[in-house]
Amino acid sequence: MRVTALHPAEPNKFVGRRELLAAIAQDWLDGRRVVSLVGVSGVGKTRLAVAAARHAVKADDHARETGRTLLFPDGVWLVRLVEARDLETLVAAVARALSLADLGPSQHQRLLELLQESQLLLVLDNCEHVRAEVAELLNDLLRQAPGVRVLATSVRWLGIAGDTPRVVRPLSVPTVDDTSGELSEAMQLLWDRACAEGYDLASASPAERAAAAEVCRLLSGVPLAIELSSLYLADATVQETLSFLRRELTARRFSVLTADDRQDLPDRQKDMEHVLALHYDSCSAPEQKLWERMSVWSDGCERNDAAAVCSDLDDDGQPTGHIDGEPVRWLLNRLVRKSVLLADRNSKRGQVRYRQLEILRLYGHSMLERRGEVLELRRRHAHHFHALARTAALGWPSGGELGYLTGARANVDNYYSALSFCATTPGEEITGVEICLFLAELRFPWYGGELRAMWRRVQIASAALERAGVAGVDRVRVLELLHSAAAAEGWMALCMGEQDLARACLDRCIRLAETQPALAKLPDRAFLEGAFAFLVTGDQRRAVSQLKLARRGHAQHPERRGSWHNALLILAITCAFGDDVQLARTVIHHCLEEAKHLRAPWAISWAEWALAVSLLRHDGSDSALQQADQIVDRILPDQHEMEDQWGYGWSWSAKVWISARRKQYHQAAFFAGWARQMQHRLGVVLRGIEPYSAETVRAENDARKHLGGRRFEALNDRGARSSDEESLRLLRFPNAAEFSEVAASTVLTPAEEQVAAMVALGYGNKRIAEERHTSLRTVETQISSAISKLAIKEDNPRRHRDALIAWAKENLEVRIAEISHAEQGRNRAGFAGDPTANS
Repeated sequence: MRVTALHPAEPNKFVGRRELLAAIAQDWLDGRRVVSLVGVSGVGKTRLAVAAARHAVKADDHARETGRTLLFPDGVWLVRLVEARDLETLVAAVARALSLADLGPSQHQRLLELLQESQLLLVLDNCEHVRAEVAELLNDLLRQAPGVRVLATSVRWLGIAGDTPRVVRPLSVPTVDDTSGELSEAMQLLWDRACAEGYDLASASPAERAAAAEVCRLLSGVPLAIELSSLYLADATVQETLSFLRRELTARRFSVLTADDRQDLPDRQKDMEHVLALHYDSCSAPEQKLWERMSVWSDGCERNDAAAVCSDLDDDGQPTGHIDGEPVRWLLNRLVRKSVLLADRNSKRGQVRYRQLEILRLYGHSMLERRGEVLELRRRHAHHFHALARTAALGWPSGGELGYLTGARANVDNYYSALSFCATTPGEEITGVEICLFLAELRFPWYGGELRAMWRRVQIASAALERAGVAGVDRVRVLELLHSAAAAEGWMALCMGEQDLARACLDRCIRLAETQPALAKLPDRAFLEGAFAFLVTGDQRRAVSQLKLARRGHAQHPERRGSWHNALLILAITCAFGDDVQLARTVIHHCLEEAKHLRAPWAISWAEWALAVSLLRHDGSDSALQQADQIVDRILPDQHEMEDQWGYGWSWSAKVWISARRKQYHQAAFFAGWARQMQHRLGVVLRGIEPYSAETVRAENDARKHLGGRRFEALNDRGARSSDEESLRLLRFPNAAEFSEVAASTVLTPAEEQVAAMVALGYGNKRIAEERHTSLRTVETQISSAISKLAIKEDNPRRHRDALIAWAKENLEVRIAEISHAEQGRNRAGFAGDPTANS
């Protein structure tokens, strides 16, 4: 079948894939002979290949009109291989697509001869079931027909020399906390297909929009699954559809995604369960077992983790690293090449992370259930993370602490899955509590910004252990664990500003000690009492006394080095907010030197934070404030690079305090808004942390007094809508003029700024609506709102748009440049000079 600008006709709107289209176009311009699109069934490989082919045709049509060289002068040809079964039928399919006459008995060689002088593109669709035959044909074509290029689609990698594999991943899905109002690729697809079913989601309510986003996440952004799910919208709301899909897929009933009456879909794609079964059957027995066992990972894993949990066990119950005699390392590679697993490279950790699309994971889990191995695999998974957490807890503070912390962040969903298993499985309650304590010892809940989530999980793990009692285990050991968990839970509550919850945890520690007096001497309780005195009652003397006691107690337990140093760190911060200047200098110096001796970058940044606060509160001279400012300006980028959520958030608060004290009120107002956003992200109730709250209120009041309420609120609101990149950039420009320029755009929302920038580029309202995947009415409302907020008042209303353009060009240069650059990138996706690349 020859591909033209209009043929084969698109059955419906093609969504997304701009980056991949640009990459394919660049591959052809770079002279690559074979490009293969590989990915799981239903991910949209065929639609992408046809779209790329149509772009190539349009580019050549334009080149012909302008007298430039054509890339494929002999055309672009689509070859569907679904009926091919061997080399003979494969060659026949190619010949038939090229409209060649009967090639006779030696059709393979005859085809090579006919193509020897041709300059064309062959699009070979669905190569996976004749992969060896395709490889044989392509090897011959590469040698004997130098002008022939190939774009292939396959579930499995072709595995031939000269191939450029392009992994086709699912469409982008909205994140859980996405409030941008922009539509992800998966949402665009669902929107479009819903309209075809008579369901207008363009004017969806927030509840409908949230449900639609959850449908996209549930289906992992797989286009075929979204297409099939949209059929239910013919007679159901999106909320009802979500509830139904979630129930059926959780019960592993994949046939819920079926489309018997869709004539535009090939038979093999009308039933998702059939698609998954075919994919599963194409794998060898060891590959099937690994697919199934990988389903216990909530959010993927690294290679060593997979070998530890998923491999067969030896006679001593230890992992062998093999499945049915085949190394797990080899099987992982094969499942990647068969599109069962995705391999994500993490440059910071220097590791590859393997993960499954949710629908593949659920299918694998259903097969694991049939084998009756779910309980054992989940137990191995939980015990593996218990061992990882214990090792990591011993690594803070140290030079290797960031490796342990980033490892915990990468596996946070796996840790939560393990904790859920332990809390609901008899005999695993102690394992769950110990995982919580190890992660707290590592300081991961703070570093990872997971404080409130971990606090809740400590509660659940403790309650499960308390209910179980754990027969046969030393009662004192259970009480010690419950006491340590209560202390950890209380410290987390204090850090969140939840004073009543912290007080309840402290009371629980006291009650437990009444049943076992030895618990009263444990350093965990002393630490909690000291922290409570510092952050709640303001009893400085008791805080210092109890934190010193906790430090001495933890020193007797080498395995609690993290708690030992943390007691010193919180003592240093306590002294920084206290009145004893000499004690503060001594303790903070000791804390900083200890962190440096341990070569622990995260611990060092926190000790420096305490030093900056001490300079602010205890000295206050211009030189001291300048030194404090320099410390915070230095550690903020470091904390951002380390991905330290907790330290990064509180360093922005320190920046606010220092800016106000240095009379840099524009900065104080702006960064106060950004710091508030950080605290909201971390789940902190600021008023519940007395010393920090008092400094923030003082700084904001000073800034408001000097700037005036309206100016302060504008900068503060703008800061709350800032980003990491912008806020860090503004650290380098500590002058009022820079912040005045930033404040110029405070009045518009990000969406209104984007629309204004598009207006400045000459976009009409209809094109803006198409680009932003929204309704024309919404665009008109946003433009009217922007004109109103900017107080544009022209005698002739027709000049309002000109005034908006003038304002945007003056204030939105970066946004305008970004949109213009993105448009150029889309044009390149259809080859340079192709005026129809975006059609």
